[in-house]
Amino acid sequence: MNTINNTFFILVGFIFGILTTFFIEQNDFLRPLFIACFAGVGSALITFFFDFVTAPGQIFGFYSDFVKSLQNSRIKFFQILSKPVGGCIFCANVWFTLFTFLICRFHFGLSFWLLIPAAALSHVFLAYLDKNLNS
Repeated sequence: MNTINNTFFILVGFIFGILTTFFIEQNDFLRPLFIACFAGVGSALITFFFDFVTAPGQIFGFYSDFVKSLQNSRIKFFQILSKPVGGCIFCANVWFTLFTFLICRFHFGLSFWLLIPAAALSHVFLAYLDKNLNS
């Protein structure tokens, strides 16, 4: 990763942190939206980490062998099931986002409608991470 990407991540993180702190303290109306955004970004990071640790040669590399055995199965149901359980990073991200959002929903009392922007942000952020860090 080059210096421009590192600077970009640091700058975006700093700006996002300052704005979040300002808006959460000043405006209770935007607080649920920021929590949903944090759930989206957090679930993208969890998915990216999951993809890293389950790669062949990593600590949970045996899981990728299990997913490949599902993909090569003769039973169509297992072939379909292989994508959301780790065969496709974006398919698995849907489940990680849902679970992360449900934890935030029960902890902070978020509206279920905030799942839509959280899932969209999670997918876009994961696509950016996958393109720039997994190449």
